[in-house]
Amino acid sequence: MHKTYAAKIDLTHTQTDRQTDRYKHLLLSTLLVTEEGTPLQVWGSGTPRRQFIYSLDVARLFLWVLREYDEIDPIILSVGEEEELPIKDAVEMIADALDFKGQIVFDTSKSDGQMKKTASNAKLRRYLPDFTFTPLSEGIKKTCDWFVNNYDIART
Repeated sequence: MHKTYAAKIDLTHTQTDRQTDRYKHLLLSTLLVTEEGTPLQVWGSGTPRRQFIYSLDVARLFLWVLREYDEIDPIILSVGEEEELPIKDAVEMIADALDFKGQIVFDTSKSDGQMKKTASNAKLRRYLPDFTFTPLSEGIKKTCDWFVNNYDIART
């Protein structure tokens, strides 16, 4: 005899899913070039625009989805379209947060990839109109501080 179990499965998507490894690499690279005194090399021109979201905001939204979201259709967990900004701005925020004073070189011989990957968070806003996203510069600063303070265990 087989038992049947009911399960709630939620499909979510964040705009940073595919970008996570790239930006962890950028954070680590910035730390390393700070120690070495070499220029920070960033692939592409930095002009493509992206929607960045702080990881703890994603965690808060995931918990909400698991507890409250009952629709079958997926929901996009993202900051608003109006918060999309050039990758170059995010790179500069990381450099500022890590007190990087060296040269930042955008290697335009490397591909920029897609210029925009805008996703609408209108559905999320219908459910959570008052959700407050952490400002990107604050999220980057908190992430960089954590990374520096936990460098020995962050890379394991």
